[in-house]
Amino acid sequence: MVHIMVRLGKKTMALVLAASFVTTPVKPISETTANVGSVVGGVAVGAIAGGICWYALGQNPNWRDAPETKMLVSALVAAGCGGLAWYALHQLLHGYTPQGRINAARAIINRIANDELVASSRGMPDEIIKKATLICGTSYPLVLAREKLVASVHSLGAAHELLTLADNDIRNDVSLSHLGEQGDRLRVKIQELSQDIEAYLEVITQHPDYRFQVNYYEKHLEAERQRAHEKALSDQKLSHESWEKNMDRWHDTSEKDKDRQLKQNIVNQTQNRPTTVNINI
Repeated sequence: MVHIMVRLGKKTMALVLAASFVTTPVKPISETTANVGSVVGGVAVGAIAGGICWYALGQNPNWRDAPETKMLVSALVAAGCGGLAWYALHQLLHGYTPQGRINAARAIINRIANDELVASSRGMPDEIIKKATLICGTSYPLVLAREKLVASVHSLGAAHELLTLADNDIRNDVSLSHLGEQGDRLRVKIQELSQDIEAYLEVITQHPDYRFQVNYYEKHLEAERQRAHEKALSDQKLSHESWEKNMDRWHDTSEKDKDRQLKQNIVNQTQNRPTTVNINI
């Protein structure tokens, strides 16, 4: 029973993933479309999973004479797999609705706003440098701080793009005007964070130690690349030597087998050879 359920679970997850890729929309969709799509997908996957379970149990002689139990198990499997598929599709499809895209943008903005490094940008330059050094550590904290801040800028750009995509539907539907207000407030927040990060980056790049740390960081990267290259060459050499040893071992074994077979053939020929007896009268 457990073996059947495991196999069925794998098949069902494959169906859920396939449905997710198939139903991934290119353009924004409405809340109604997302709800209907997730329900239909959940029912379809549940029906397929229940049918597979019913068929699989029917192949087992122990379940053929228990139709009520088989029906109950199949129904539970269908409900479980259908619920899983509904949840996966619900999360996927709602991510393409105006509200879903605004929620995704808000999550990105909140994550960056609560980031310890970004939050420390509202201070005096010396305090900013000390905070960056404390947070990033290592021998090149200013370089790592700059990379992290640049990544935050890119994330804010992704959030702004999500808001722009949501606007495509909001402008065409009066009932979604409240979402437009949410988007405007989030854009203001993006602008504020971008200005703080820009000022932070200027403080970092203008610091006297920044150029020195950049050179040190580049040397570190070059050493890491060289180390990785040497390791790849060493692994390749070991692999080649292992292949040669295996080939030599196979060749030696083959030669021994040939010698053993030759000796066996000679013995067989000797045993099968007729014996000549000379009788002198």
